[in-house]
Amino acid sequence: MVKYHLKRLAAPKTWNILRKAGTFIVRPFPSGTGLQYSMPISVWLREVLKIAKDGREVFYLLKEKKVLVNSKNIYSKKAPVGIFDVISFPELNKHYRVILNKRGKLTAIEIPEDEANLKVLKLINKTKLKGDRLQLNFNDGTNMFATDDLKTLKPGSSIVFDLKEKKVKEVLPLSEDALVYILSGAHVGSFANVKEVENSKVKIKLSDSSIVEIPLKNLIVVGQKDKPAISLRGDSNGN
Repeated sequence: MVKYHLKRLAAPKTWNILRKAGTFIVRPFPSGTGLQYSMPISVWLREVLKIAKDGREVFYLLKEKKVLVNSKNIYSKKAPVGIFDVISFPELNKHYRVILNKRGKLTAIEIPEDEANLKVLKLINKTKLKGDRLQLNFNDGTNMFATDDLKTLKPGSSIVFDLKEKKVKEVLPLSEDALVYILSGAHVGSFANVKEVENSKVKIKLSDSSIVEIPLKNLIVVGQKDKPAISLRGDSNGN
């Protein structure tokens, strides 16, 4: 049975909210990103970015198309906004990307306008369809048909996708020296370099040169060596 409400105290630990500011909080619509890595736009506007004071202001901003998510208008306060999504305010010329801070909380950093249409997507599966076509399935629920240059892309690898032009800008393979962003665990919100890939486990080198092994599901490739393909570095405190 689907629950249409969510208690603040029961919200995922990744949610950057005040737990005792009330009893209930808006539950987002289901999404490929999942409840752990996404919050409804109303929570972003009211409790993280503090653009709106209450539900009435959220309703106004959405109705008047003053807020874009991934370059699209959204109309519901329950619309999910998750990891690496971009929230834009065209009239203010402000753009914010969702990341995880070092405490494992969802937060947002301001990014330049020329990156507002870019998002890193992690390939999680490949599906064979009729007509010998291959479909690529990504971590946020995005699906696309594989072009010839993407048919050999391995699960765990990433792409930089242009949300406006609907095309792949760059391929980020899961390989040695690939730069990864850690989504869970003791090193959440940190960057590391891949040293070795063994099935569902990946050995990574942290900034202090230590080598640790973490599950593939807990990281996403975001660049090569020490250069992320998109802006992901911001205030680590993320209030």
